[in-house]
Amino acid sequence: VARIAVEHGASVMVHSSALAANPRSRSRWAASKGHGERAVRSVCPGATIVRPAHIFGPEDRFLNMFARMHQLLPRVPLVDGGERRTQPLWVGDFALALKEITLSEDPEVCLGQTYDLAGPDEYTYREIVEYVFETVRAVNHDVANVSPVFAEAVGKALSMLPNPMFTEDTFQRMMEDCILDPTADTKRLHDLRIEATSMEFPGFSFLHGYRSGSHFLDVHESGHSPS
Repeated sequence: VARIAVEHGASVMVHSSALAANPRSRSRWAASKGHGERAVRSVCPGATIVRPAHIFGPEDRFLNMFARMHQLLPRVPLVDGGERRTQPLWVGDFALALKEITLSEDPEVCLGQTYDLAGPDEYTYREIVEYVFETVRAVNHDVANVSPVFAEAVGKALSMLPNPMFTEDTFQRMMEDCILDPTADTKRLHDLRIEATSMEFPGFSFLHGYRSGSHFLDVHESGHSPS
């Protein structure tokens, strides 16, 4: 894509990568993102790279994944107790950032820049799962503390299934922090005049559907009958 953009004289080339991008990562997905950034810049030095953290939204593969795990498994598996940290990014903020970059005529915004995009708050994976438990009103709050070796073995086995809920690489990513680096010379949401959205309210707006009584449970508990 970058090569074709250069050949056709595109004024702006935006490459969507990931905050977890690292050619040396144990995660093949994260490593591929790191190699992809290098490949794009090698043919299009003026490309702008956008690195979102874990994106959450109505059809995400993050909060919804943990909610589905809770529905289908006796316990939600967490590698080494889920102590690694992440900084989830609201999908609306990500979309707005892409819009601001691609439509800008300011080279300080759209040419050769690197953006690390994340939400305002850091969470451990354990805290993420506890948030999901609370939001869906889970009866069973149990998690399974699994070792990296066991997680990789389970992930490999599940990878052979069609449309697996999680894979070996999912667990690999849960073994690494995915947060903003305060020392990195990269731009952030605030450089685009975007205020990062906290996870709590948007998360509730779609996770409540996993409750057994959904939003009608709130109406019943408040003492009012649904009309």
